Amino acid sequence: MGVPEDEVLARIEEAVAATKAELMTAHAQQVTELEGTITALKEAHQAECVQIKEQTAADLEAQVKATITQYQELIQQIQNASNRVSEFFEPLSKLSVHIAEQLVRGELTIGPVAITRLVQGCLDSIEDRLSTKEPVLKMHPADLEMFLTGFDEKPGGVRFVADDGLARGDVSFTNGSFGDR
Repeated sequence: MGVPEDEVLARIEEAVAATKAELMTAHAQQVTELEGTITALKEAHQAECVQIKEQTAADLEAQVKATITQYQELIQQIQNASNRVSEFFEPLSKLSVHIAEQLVRGELTIGPVAITRLVQGCLDSIEDRLSTKEPVLKMHPADLEMFLTGFDEKPGGVRFVADDGLARGDVSFTNGSFGDR
């Protein structure tokens, strides 16, 4: 009758082992080459990952440096603008002190015309320092009316506003971007 099952299995295992050995021998060089290729690809992949990581770090560092430079320039611009504000208000301070000195000395007792000419002269001398927005000079309505009577025509370069909220003698000066002074 036939061959016992154990013997069949043993023969099959022998045939598979022999064929495997033959194939390994015949294709050993190809297997070695493929293993070498796989190793080389893994190394190339790792090198590429390191290179991408380093390039990304360098790009981010350059962006951070550029941002820091922009912030430093912005800070410098803000400081420069602050200095210009001080320069702008210096003539107004001198004007105020000069008017006060003249009033105290009694040299302007001839009426509002002399005060008006003095104020207009000082405003003319600082007109080139004004911002692009027209400044606003607020006064009590009665003070504004008395002030403007000394001019043949309304002075330019400043917008005059009557403000009932101000007490007599108070003045509020607003320059578009600098706020009340």
